[in-house]
Amino acid sequence: MPKRKEKYLIGMMSRLNVPFWFTVERGAQAASMKYGFALTVFHPTDLTSVDQIKVVRAWVAQGIDGIAWAVNDPEACKPVINEVVAKGIPVITFNGDSPESDRLLFLDISHEEAVYLGIKLLAEGIEKLGLGGPEKPAKIVFMIGDLISGVAKDMRRGAERAYRETQLARSGLGIQ
Repeated sequence: MPKRKEKYLIGMMSRLNVPFWFTVERGAQAASMKYGFALTVFHPTDLTSVDQIKVVRAWVAQGIDGIAWAVNDPEACKPVINEVVAKGIPVITFNGDSPESDRLLFLDISHEEAVYLGIKLLAEGIEKLGLGGPEKPAKIVFMIGDLISGVAKDMRRGAERAYRETQLARSGLGIQ
């Protein structure tokens, strides 16, 4: 039986160096203090997997004990996740998944459903304000950080479904 370490080192890999992930990092830091593990965090500067893979490989070389990874590219990250897990290092994914990999688990919300409900509520608010018709056209902007990740595709599906099912489509607003 392997000897239990005094303090485990966990790596948290976000999807991008933006404020949303700084909030996630603060939560991870609070958990590390509460549960007594060391934490290292990396926020990539773009939404590709290139830097994510380089950093994960460096972490493994430095003796990381576990990785929580918000995957940017499921296919590109799959072999790296499998290599890491084969070395006995557990990997979980969150926010962005690599479902065909050997990761231990995926933890997330339904991005499609969250966006769908958010836009549906927004459409109801627009209608209650008397906006959205030919006389008072409403303009809304919904932005997604990237167009290639599974998260972005799920969000787009939610937005398109809400658009079709609400007065937004009837109001003449377009979706891009």
